[in-house]
Amino acid sequence: MRTYYAGSKLAAIAVDALTGPQVTLAGRALVGQAPSRFEDRLCDHAEPRGLLLAYTYEGRIGSPDLGLLMRVQHVGDQVLTQPVFMTGELAQSLWDLALPLLQFREL
Repeated sequence: MRTYYAGSKLAAIAVDALTGPQVTLAGRALVGQAPSRFEDRLCDHAEPRGLLLAYTYEGRIGSPDLGLLMRVQHVGDQVLTQPVFMTGELAQSLWDLALPLLQFREL
């Protein structure tokens, strides 16, 4: 698990696809899954609840309402889900642009 900070405040947590810990949404595993299966599950969860879904410029799905962005992690020749949880403003407004920057530098 990696934590990212904006100044002294927690901004995001990325969960490792291999080492976890496992996190669930409505009883379904989020960590280390096939990305296509996760996308269907997130849509099935969010749409009836009126939760906003969006895609990043990388084509990754997320929900600003949940503060969740699903990135992927390459493990050998597999691609597995790596959920990233964001707080506050990052989750609501800047998540599409700010998170990739956070991933590439230590805050």
